[in-house]
Amino acid sequence: MPDLSPVSLDDFSSAIRGQIQEAYSDARAHPGDDSAYGRLGMILQTYGLLREAAVCYRRARWLSPSTFRWAYHLATVESADTGEFFMPEIMGAGVALFDYDNDGDLDVYLV
Repeated sequence: MPDLSPVSLDDFSSAIRGQIQEAYSDARAHPGDDSAYGRLGMILQTYGLLREAAVCYRRARWLSPSTFRWAYHLATVESADTGEFFMPEIMGAGVALFDYDNDGDLDVYLV
């Protein structure tokens, strides 16, 4: 299981430091709680600490392997960290209603 190492917070405002420190303390206080590590990972990801977030997501996934969201969050930070994005990650879903074949009926286009 990946170890949770201290995070350098010198470049963050006191409010953000407090938020990260609170989540970090919660994760340390509850070493068997995947949600505590996942929450810390989400907070770290929000503030651009992607490698640190990946450690938290790996730990959450190790604690709860059947919880899909930790694998999903881990994949998002790992792909963001490399800068390699694939079509499903950058292309949003959508729907369009228009008369494609000019028959007077609306046609549905799903993406």
